[in-house]
Amino acid sequence: FLRLPMLVLVSTLRRLGAEVPPAYILSRYQNWLLARILRASRDEVEQAYKIFTERNDPWNKARCQMRLIEIDLLFDKLKPAVAMAERLLDDTANEDSYRRARVAVTVARAFAADKQYQRAEELAKNALAVFQAVDDGRWEARTQTMLGRMALDQGQSDQALNAFEHGLERARSIGSILGRERLLYELRAWRRQSINYPPVID
Repeated sequence: FLRLPMLVLVSTLRRLGAEVPPAYILSRYQNWLLARILRASRDEVEQAYKIFTERNDPWNKARCQMRLIEIDLLFDKLKPAVAMAERLLDDTANEDSYRRARVAVTVARAFAADKQYQRAEELAKNALAVFQAVDDGRWEARTQTMLGRMALDQGQSDQALNAFEHGLERARSIGSILGRERLLYELRAWRRQSINYPPVID
């Protein structure tokens, strides 16, 4: 019942120039405090990025880039997020396969938001294979969540269901509360927004 007032309020604030996430995001999360914390953290992350660049610390620099991409995506700043994602791929070309896989998940999110689904899916699936090979259930579940969300955005319900089920099973198998809740959130959002929600999930 809060969805419509939230949509109206957020849309009005954005028209007035306020730095808030788009209505479709904030109406789902309904967490103003988290949005403000993330917005305020951007300047700090940028400062850290400059420090790690000056110190020639490529991995911590990459971690800052990943965070900046996530913040920009949250606030619907797609162009800078995609531009940084492209740079991040180049900057981490010499990192080991596991680190590149972690980077790929964030980069894939940016490409998916830009509807570059083929590139995003290729990156995410390659990253998933790395996480499975090293038995990293946390990142495996996280990647499956993203693949499920990406499939839903393209209207591919069967693929989304498969990704969500595998991700949820993996998160539960390692006792990852955060991974489990991320997946359950996506499933709840799917159920609220679609008449084609698969009853098998219930």
